[in-house]
Amino acid sequence: VRTLVELTRSMIDKAQSAEEDLRRTEMQMSAMRKDLAAAHHKANSDPLTGLPNRRALDHHLRAAFENARRAGSPLALAICDIDHFKQFNDTHGHQIGDEVIKFVGSSLGRVANGDVFVARYGGEEFVMVLERGAAANAFATLDKIRAAIAARELKVTNTGQSLGKLSFSGGIANISPQDSPGSIL
Repeated sequence: VRTLVELTRSMIDKAQSAEEDLRRTEMQMSAMRKDLAAAHHKANSDPLTGLPNRRALDHHLRAAFENARRAGSPLALAICDIDHFKQFNDTHGHQIGDEVIKFVGSSLGRVANGDVFVARYGGEEFVMVLERGAAANAFATLDKIRAAIAARELKVTNTGQSLGKLSFSGGIANISPQDSPGSIL
């Protein structure tokens, strides 16, 4: 009986130890998942605007293209470029230029939802992928954002210095079945 009791205690101790090891492992795995999610987000986000970056755009565009082709639903792509940005940047400096890029990015990003994906393509260029119903209204959506940005006078926050008005140019392409993600860009 004594041997049986000792074996039982030993088994209970080993089971408790295994449970503790399992809890530690689960905590480590949870931390690793969070780290992986953070790394994934960082790898797919533009550090200046917080919008998805070109890498994320490429992935999203391929998936949206296949979904549209399978479902026979419309898909449009808009490329937006801040007008005369180099001159603006040279005149007001790179810090102000970065703020302008953030402003335009946030203006475009406000329309992002399940049917509209907005990404920073590079420099002062942004891309919008408009799916399903949003594709039919691509021109109106882009023009509304363009008009809102053009109507606003930009000022340096801490000094009140006027920077004037800003505009961007945009082009929209409706994607047809013979296109590919690369060709449409």
